[in-house]
Amino acid sequence: MNAESEVILKINKLSLDFHHYDENINILDGISIDIHNEEILAVLGESGSGKSSLAKSILNLHREEKSSVSGEIIYNNNNLLKLNDTELENIRGRHISYIFQDPHSHLNPLLSVGYQINETIVKHKIANRKSSKELTCQILSDVGLKSPRQIYNMYPFQLSGGMKQRVLIAIAICCKPEIIIADEPTTSLDSNIQRIIVELLMHLCKKYSISIIWITHNINLAKYVANNIAIMYGGKIVEYGNKNDISSNPKHPYTKDLLKISDLKNYHNESKLKFIGGSPFNFSTRKETCVYLDRCSKKIDSCNNSKIEYIEKNNHKYMCIHE
Repeated sequence: MNAESEVILKINKLSLDFHHYDENINILDGISIDIHNEEILAVLGESGSGKSSLAKSILNLHREEKSSVSGEIIYNNNNLLKLNDTELENIRGRHISYIFQDPHSHLNPLLSVGYQINETIVKHKIANRKSSKELTCQILSDVGLKSPRQIYNMYPFQLSGGMKQRVLIAIAICCKPEIIIADEPTTSLDSNIQRIIVELLMHLCKKYSISIIWITHNINLAKYVANNIAIMYGGKIVEYGNKNDISSNPKHPYTKDLLKISDLKNYHNESKLKFIGGSPFNFSTRKETCVYLDRCSKKIDSCNNSKIEYIEKNNHKYMCIHE
């Protein structure tokens, strides 16, 4: 990706609260990040770091939950957070698509594969219902499904997990959107199928000039697929940079810990798996100090009393006062 490439999605000071009884729990805290044309951005962090909450916020998918959101998500000069349901529906699937991590839960078992893809194509007026079947079969072929005309008439229960995930990808790309949000799209698949799906997604997005926001907890996958990596912890982006800078010159202690436990060289002649000690971030007790404070092995006394701001050097930014 060219460093001067166009910004097509701008997230500015995004915050998300969930309302639980009489308590407001802040899940996302002041997220700001840009998505560029034809970029693959990996959003990386362990379970419970806020990655999927960020992904769903982009298309305002929390709207039906007891939640409130503030900030801006600017796409095509519009703040997506301010659009009504009809306006959002015109963007979802047509301009920004979402691939969920569990294909079993996001395909309608009562509708054929072809019908589910057709609905998206017809809804967004890519083709009329009469001509949409031919386009659907072409898309099924594009995602690597053999005998697309046969698959067209099949139902999700007749497909393997990998085939279902290809169908979800077909639905995501059928309108050739500008952006795909891929929320851990290979988590439920075995390792060989994971590799195939990863390569397929990268190929299709390059073919159709689609940008991807790739949500993952796998740092090695992030380094493989991405141009840039955003490290999330406690509902904040604690470090952001080019994947090479993140790999060779990590700044935040959380990033360093993730790299350490993922590096297979650290397991030579050892029988025990490495892990990050301590408990995950408690969103109910958020403070203005470092979100990683309780688990950080590098903390110093001033970390307990300091409000953490970003330090930025050559488009590599991080939230740590003693780096």
